[in-house]
Amino acid sequence: MSARRTIRANGQDTELGRNMMLGSEGNTAVLLPMPETARLCGMEATVKNQVCIIDSQEYPITYANGGAFMTLTDFLALAPDDANHLVAYGPDDILRIYTIKD
Repeated sequence: MSARRTIRANGQDTELGRNMMLGSEGNTAVLLPMPETARLCGMEATVKNQVCIIDSQEYPITYANGGAFMTLTDFLALAPDDANHLVAYGPDDILRIYTIKD
């Protein structure tokens, strides 16, 4: 797995303990570090065994570089269920997260 570029939250570069990853063996899936990425969106996430639990729903994770990762595809599927954030990933390899504040 190779490291990807940065994550930006509300327009600011954001440092996480682990970078986004790109899957190996021909897998082009972008992997996001969990639960850190979920927390940037204001969601509480827990990693337990082989799943990440967000809002009582279980999502599959991959373990790499000493931590848990969720595919970008799985994470983007959460967005319609939570009107408090917008997640966008562009051709520049940057994940952009915008949160709506009260």
